[in-house]
Amino acid sequence: MMTGPAAAPAGIEISGLVKRYGDTWALAGLDLAARPGEILGVAGPNGAGKSTLVKVLASEIVPDGGVITLDGAEWRPTSDADRVAVVHQEPQLFPNLTVAENLLVGQEPRRLVRPRGRDADLEVLAEVGLLPYADVPVGSLPLALQQRTEIARALAKRADVFLFDEPNSALTEGESAELFERMHALAAQGKVILLVSHRLAELAAHCDRVVVVVDGTVRTELVRPHIDEERIARELVVGRAGAKPKVTILASDARVPWAGHMAMHAMKEIYERIRRQRTTLLFVNTRAQAELVFQALWRVNDDNLPIALHHGSLAVEQRRKVEGAMARGELRAVVATSSLDLGIDWAAVDLVVQIGAPKGSSRLVQRIGRANHRLDESSRALLVPANRFGLPEEVANLVSFLASDKASYITGEVININGGLYA
Repeated sequence: MMTGPAAAPAGIEISGLVKRYGDTWALAGLDLAARPGEILGVAGPNGAGKSTLVKVLASEIVPDGGVITLDGAEWRPTSDADRVAVVHQEPQLFPNLTVAENLLVGQEPRRLVRPRGRDADLEVLAEVGLLPYADVPVGSLPLALQQRTEIARALAKRADVFLFDEPNSALTEGESAELFERMHALAAQGKVILLVSHRLAELAAHCDRVVVVVDGTVRTELVRPHIDEERIARELVVGRAGAKPKVTILASDARVPWAGHMAMHAMKEIYERIRRQRTTLLFVNTRAQAELVFQALWRVNDDNLPIALHHGSLAVEQRRKVEGAMARGELRAVVATSSLDLGIDWAAVDLVVQIGAPKGSSRLVQRIGRANHRLDESSRALLVPANRFGLPEEVANLVSFLASDKASYITGEVININGGLYA
């Protein structure tokens, strides 16, 4: 009895996917399959290649090698991009457009007028609780509502593939529960769902399969009923322990102010640190602070070093331009908010500078991990107190970090704050 050819596999098939940034392999021959009707979790340490994978599937970057098929046909970024919807950790929105208008961006390429909402899009806004904000410019909304707008835009696209990259970082517990309900509903409709997350409990609770990505390849695949938080955590442990991070608190020669959070007094000293490194990431806590620090550094930039800015209120194209220049090694420093906390998969960062107290020791650990994604080299970080009251908070964060046994080194500098000393 003769049989016809085997049916082409549905969903996404990835074989030997490669993406390089200079000498760094963000993806090093990654193989992966994502099936319709399931939620596929993607776990991995910082710099493993997770966000690079998302960007390739979203047609935001072009891979250097490998094969991708969608429902058995070769992946075509120019046309298949319309079949993919993405929810980023940092909302990729247009702040000058309203919530409703943001849902239509890119769907009316031949029109030169501002997009106009459709009844179906208003239904999506109602579903996610954004209908009262439909005519409000996105830039005036708090981050949590912007994140919900990002989710609504993905749902309104009615795609076949949904990529969720740390989608609930700004959501409450209740809003996160609603998001996962929608993911399960989309899976039940036969959609392909990829969930990238550092929250292992959520991966264990909601995913049908979990792949662990390490060094640009899939290290392990876990399938129910063998998925639990502890098992995922064990698979994330990669080989021998690496070099301990080196963390310093800036001993400024300038007078540290009593108040304020901009650290303008330290700009010349920060600039000197930038001059000594190949690439530096400077983290601040707010977008306004990022703008002011960026301008202050350029005022003392006598060497005309290439220093860039990256935060969530900038246009997506501008952020991509900065990321590309950094990946190519063309920048000496980037001033950033949490928009660069995650999702950067290259190694050429020599120093991380935290200006002002970070929002907790866990945020500090995450940011320090941005420096030197190399097992045999220490991550190096400089903490810059913004005011005298912020200095004890910096010390408290550092003590918490050291107590976690993730670091065992702190420089012996004595920090002079004009009358008070911290060792």
